[in-house]
Amino acid sequence: MDWRILKTKFGSLEELRESNVQAQFEENGCLLVENALSADFTDALRREVDILKAKSDEKKGEILNTDGSVRIRQLLRSSLFELLLHQKDLINTIEFLGGFRPVLSSYTSNTVLPGAPGMGRHRDYPYFALPDYLDYRAFPPMAIQVLWALDHFAQNNGPTLVAPASHRYDLNLSQEEFEKCSSPLIMPAGSAFIFHGAMLHGVAPNTSQFSRTSVIAAFTPYWVRPMHREFGESEEFRNSDIGKSLLGLDFRARVRADLQKIGYGVAKPEQR
Repeated sequence: MDWRILKTKFGSLEELRESNVQAQFEENGCLLVENALSADFTDALRREVDILKAKSDEKKGEILNTDGSVRIRQLLRSSLFELLLHQKDLINTIEFLGGFRPVLSSYTSNTVLPGAPGMGRHRDYPYFALPDYLDYRAFPPMAIQVLWALDHFAQNNGPTLVAPASHRYDLNLSQEEFEKCSSPLIMPAGSAFIFHGAMLHGVAPNTSQFSRTSVIAAFTPYWVRPMHREFGESEEFRNSDIGKSLLGLDFRARVRADLQKIGYGVAKPEQR
C-alpha cells in the first residue's frame, strides 16, 4: 500500500470508528490529512511564526538556531497557536489512534532555511531515550506527532523524509540505508501529517532559494514525562478544560481513574 495516497480527516470518534484509519496507522505508522487547515489560517500561522521569531530570546531557550534550521519553542505565547490545539477533532484523532488521552510533550515551529544540510534519521522522544535492551514494540504507542505544513513541502526545499512502517521494526538503520528506503513528504500548505513517534524520519537538504516552515506537536500518554515543561501558555489556557488536559494538570485525577478501573483500594466481595 502506498502511504502517500492515504488521506483521512480529523473526525468525531464515531466517524473514526467507522473508518479504516486505525488499520492504516498501525500498518504504516503515518497518515496524511490534506486541507487540515484553511488557507487563511495557514497564512496567519506562518506570519505568526515570523512575529514570534522577532520576539524570541535565545538565552531563554525560546529559539534555537542549528544547522540551517530555526526552531521556536513556547508557541503558546500566541493565541493563534492555542487555537490550533483547540481542535476537538484533532484530539479525538490522537486519542483514537494512540489509545490515550493526549498530553502535550513538545510544541515547536521549524523553519528550514535555504542551503540547510538536512537532518539525519531518528526516532522521536521518548523512543530515542529508551535503553537498548527494551523493545518498545511491546508497549502501546508512547508518542504521536502531528506536523502541520505552513509552506508547501516540495522535493527541493528540505521536506521531511519518512520511512513508513519502520515503527514496526526494531532496526537501527544507517543513514545510507535510511536514505534508500525513505521517501520525501510532499504536501501542500495546510496539510497535517500524523505519525508514530517510533517511525524513522529525517529532513532532506534544502537546495531551493526558499525556506519552508512547519509546526510540530508531540503528544504522549500522561504516564510519559513530557519532553518540555514550558509552553508560554496563558492563564486562560491553563484553566480551560483542554488546557488542563493537554498540560497534564489533571495528572492525579487520571491516576485515580485508572486505579479505580482495576479496583485498587476497593475490597472485592470475597475479601469483605
